[in-house]
Parts: sequence; C-alpha cells; structure tokens
Amino acid sequence: MIKTNFLVFFINNIKKFAIYLIIFLLLGCVSKKIWTKPGLTQEEWERDKAQCIYEAQKATVGTYGFEIPMLVESCLKAKGYTPVKQ
Repeated sequence: MIKTNFLVFFINNIKKFAIYLIIFLLLGCVSKKIWTKPGLTQEEWERDKAQCIYEAQKATVGTYGFEIPMLVESCLKAKGYTPVKQ
C-alpha cells in the first residue's frame, strides 16, 4: 500500500517537478548576465531582480513558464538596467 501511494504521488507530481526544474534552469540563464545601472546599490539590485522574477512568474501562472527569462529581462530593462557583454 505504501509503495502504491508513493508511486501515485510521484506520478502526479513529476510534471510539477519538471516544470519547476525548467524554470529554475532558465532563471539561471538570466542571472548569468551582468546588469548595470548608474548609482545602484546591491540592496536595490536584489529588490529589483526579485520583483521582476515575481512579476514574470505571476504573468505565466498556468503556463510552462518558458517565457520567464524574457519577461525578467524586459522588466529589468524597463527599470533602467542595461546588460553588459562579458
């Protein structure tokens, strides 16, 4: 019985796990870019980045979230950040 319950739980949640894994990996790609903004403090950067990620996730509820990195980039650009080529 325990094995059956675990199997059912695993099957029901594997899709969610895969979606979160993809989002995590895609967000990792966004964070690899270096963003700059004149007069920026680390605290402001962390706040703005978190807000952009939150807004992107909120905008993609019910989808697979593949567009999250693009939405985060758009949000950061709208806040006055520019990406720096490495």
